Amino acid sequence: MIHLAYGRARLRHTSPRTSYRRLAPIYDHAVDAPLRRARLESLGSLPADRPRLVLLDGIGTGLDLPHLPAVHRYVGLDLTRAMLDRARVRKGDLSVQFVRETASSCPSQMPASVTRSCI
Repeated sequence: MIHLAYGRARLRHTSPRTSYRRLAPIYDHAVDAPLRRARLESLGSLPADRPRLVLLDGIGTGLDLPHLPAVHRYVGLDLTRAMLDRARVRKGDLSVQFVRETASSCPSQMPASVTRSCI
């Protein structure tokens, strides 16, 4: 944690990992409804013609999982265990490997497709 002092005010900077761990319990309420349409349009462009390895960079709480084609294998990356724990509940019958890291920890087999949630 970094503390920056500006005059009398003191700003506290927390890491993204800490921020998302704290946001996990309320994340769905904050982003689901306002961004649902854009997320679904984006996911609609994911090919479903043949099985592929798909990297879900920033899987978060797994809001997108129920909308993904079951034909693929997925690797879901996120910074925090709190987000991944929520995503696991939404896995259903999908083949998903959950990884607590960033895209730099990509599996050795290069994915055919990558989705990225920028939230």
